[in-house]
Amino acid sequence: TALCDQGARISRDNMERRRGDRAKTSGVVATLLIMLTAARIGVTVAARWDDIDLPKAIWSIPKDDQKRTRGEAQKQMSIYKVPLSPEAVELLENHPREGQYVFPGRKTGGHIGREPVVTLMNRCGLDQHTPHTFRKFFSTWANDYTWGDGLHFKHEVIEHCLAHLIGSEVSRIYNTATQIDLRRQV
Repeated sequence: TALCDQGARISRDNMERRRGDRAKTSGVVATLLIMLTAARIGVTVAARWDDIDLPKAIWSIPKDDQKRTRGEAQKQMSIYKVPLSPEAVELLENHPREGQYVFPGRKTGGHIGREPVVTLMNRCGLDQHTPHTFRKFFSTWANDYTWGDGLHFKHEVIEHCLAHLIGSEVSRIYNTATQIDLRRQV
């Protein structure tokens, strides 16, 4: 509930004030998209319109744009698909298209960095947190959530929502399921 309240506050209090400043407006929309998708900040601010299919409600993140840690370059998925909720689709439909990036920066041809998101969080009283905290909130909520019949979301589905690698290297070779329909429910 607190996360939803913060999201409403970020949206309501900041969108109108930031109209006219492309980078600041992009920072608000990027923050909300991070909250709605549990995507990493780096992937979000570098999102390209060509990778987003609004009618199908899918954001396809190419391998080159995914997070990499030492030794993991070969383990990444070729394309990671993020299901977009109706709220995320509406948010993006109402966001202006100016160039290839969803969140264009002040410099022509570039995208915003993480600063507009962090600055906005600080101004909204979230200065003790980082954008990555939204992923932590998502994981905690999804792992704690219980449906009316006592069922929970499967751990593997939650981890897949977070774009975490699941299982051993061998099991990932055999299991290429995207679990997109299950992730859409989360």
